[in-house]
Amino acid sequence: MTRTHPRLATVLTHSVLALTLAAAWAVGQESESITELRQRAEQGDAEAQYNLGLMYHEGEGVPEDYAEAVKWYRRAAEQGHDGGQFGLGFMYHRGEGVPKNYAEAVKWLRKAADQGHAFAQYYLGERYDRGEGVPENDAEAVRWYRKAAEGGHALAQYYLGSFYSDVEGVSTNYGVPKNYAEAAKWYRRAAAQGHDGAQLALGYMYQRGLGVPEDHVRAFAWYNLAVAQGHKPAAEFKDNLRKLMTAEQVTKAQKLSAELFERIKQAQ
Repeated sequence: MTRTHPRLATVLTHSVLALTLAAAWAVGQESESITELRQRAEQGDAEAQYNLGLMYHEGEGVPEDYAEAVKWYRRAAEQGHDGGQFGLGFMYHRGEGVPKNYAEAVKWLRKAADQGHAFAQYYLGERYDRGEGVPENDAEAVRWYRKAAEGGHALAQYYLGSFYSDVEGVSTNYGVPKNYAEAAKWYRRAAAQGHDGAQLALGYMYQRGLGVPEDHVRAFAWYNLAVAQGHKPAAEFKDNLRKLMTAEQVTKAQKLSAELFERIKQAQ
């Protein structure tokens, strides 16, 4: 079976993770010093161990040191901390601080995923999608992507939208029956989190009336948001749609786009 979009996500997912790790560290850093954090970690505090692992992972406040990150993730993970379990699984998957080991990655990702950790659920779905550490299994991939999507993971939401539609040229629907209304629902959730691909897809759904009422104003507004993030294909869709719209409609769409932009910014 030929697969397309999940394989394109590796760099994006790692970038999103890096931002998440840095943000988590920054929040903790506001309330205590690194020395205090280390003391709590040494005393067995799982949350402190996890946060110290984050810091070493991203080189925030301490020199970047993957081996140290693994050490502290492992200590937190062995106490059942879902973030530590995810961090450790992620390191095994990437071979950072430990030899690459897909089976170990899946072991720790599953522990975190079973606790409802959305990033771990997404990554576990991806392992089933690629057949890394587990046999390739479409149904399991979709099951974990869905759990991640329901937990608010934007990329998983975008994938789920793609599974329900063929709008993005996906070569397989992973056994998911085509349902444009469901596709639009999941694209909307990802788009509302700022996912540019979902914004383009949702715009197309509105332009064509797929799963939603046909609405060129809303279509243009979502294209406009994707273009603002540098999404080049969205620019072509936007320019072509503009030719079908009146000047009044374009003005209305631009206003709506500005409103959506503010909502997304406030929610982040």
